[in-house]
Amino acid sequence: MKIQGLAVLAIILILPMAIILNSYSANEIKTVDLQMNYDSRLKVATYDGIKAFQMNMSNSMTSDFSDSKMRDIKAAIKTFYNSLASQFSMTGYGEDVLQDYVPAIVYTLYDGYYIYSDYKNDLDVYGPNNEDGDRFYSDATYKNGEDLYGLKPYVYYSCRYQNGNIDVVITYSLDSYITIQGTIGSKVVNESGYLLSNVSVSGDDVYYRGIKIPEEENKPGLRQRSIYAWRTKCRIR
Repeated sequence: MKIQGLAVLAIILILPMAIILNSYSANEIKTVDLQMNYDSRLKVATYDGIKAFQMNMSNSMTSDFSDSKMRDIKAAIKTFYNSLASQFSMTGYGEDVLQDYVPAIVYTLYDGYYIYSDYKNDLDVYGPNNEDGDRFYSDATYKNGEDLYGLKPYVYYSCRYQNGNIDVVITYSLDSYITIQGTIGSKVVNESGYLLSNVSVSGDDVYYRGIKIPEEENKPGLRQRSIYAWRTKCRIR
């Protein structure tokens, strides 16, 4: 075969592959650019929502109460959706439209978290034939089994541990502060404090990295010695 023939054959084989690869690369670049654009706008809306929540919490005298905290979270969620609509030039679209594109919003707090997502409304039904329940909820705003979108009950960072005669629930937090509630044998326990590592016990004294930890039973949150004792006794890892 002549050189001209080989050149034509090479062009026939290489040119379609080059066109396909060029088109694929261009699509990938557009996809990455669009993803980065969406991520940037979503981060701005998330920042606005968090900032609104922080401001509401700092300016509220009742921010530690659950009702006030839920109110602040709902207000922050509205801020998030308003910012999201503004970022995507969708001003005028309400939360009920945008929430279909947001699977869930999670607010992680000190000892638990809230989830804002869709759920199925489940009302308590009274009576064997539902007659009491139907009559009691006849004027309810939301019906039983209705699909809703809202804030779910607060979920604590807790876990139940059972081993022999030990049955306790430990509630964790974002730092080392924990609460232990339950029973060990026939004794009921309800202890809270900071769980420390590198702790040693010498007689009745407890040392943390060589420093003695004093007993302060009258000050909540400072019972490191008790927490360490329960952890040692329960063998919880």
